[in-house]
Amino acid sequence: MMSKQLSIIIVTYNSKSIIADCLLSISKFNDIGDKLEVIIVDNNSNDQKEVYEIIQHYKDLPIVWITNPDNNGYGAGNNLGVQKATAPYILIMNPDVKLVMPVFKKLLALFNVQTDLAMVGVSFADKSSSLYLKPEYFTVCKILFIRFLQKIRLPGVHRYSC
Repeated sequence: MMSKQLSIIIVTYNSKSIIADCLLSISKFNDIGDKLEVIIVDNNSNDQKEVYEIIQHYKDLPIVWITNPDNNGYGAGNNLGVQKATAPYILIMNPDVKLVMPVFKKLLALFNVQTDLAMVGVSFADKSSSLYLKPEYFTVCKILFIRFLQKIRLPGVHRYSC
């Protein structure tokens, strides 16, 4: 068995209406084959059974299914998924994300070339960079976050475009 290079963590909570499109896009645009693992953490939702049945249709994806008995929040769900991950690189993905092109090879290449890189963010296909109803709020938060990163001068903080 080939070792995993990328673990995708998806935390679900009552996501039966959106998880299928997310998994379909991962399957369709998986450009790293067996080097990928998908870890789905269900945060004690009401539709666990339905979500589990949906993921059974994606035999080409190595999916690890975790049922969290307590919903301690999105961060705790992601932490649970990260603990189970076997790959050196982690991609946190919401269940409403739909990939529109292959990106996994490019992401892994960034980390292999830029060895001090710690984190990469991706853009939305519509270039909005935000799911908020009022993007101006996101812009303020983004500016403050960038200023914070510049102030603490973390090595490896770069902007790349895939």
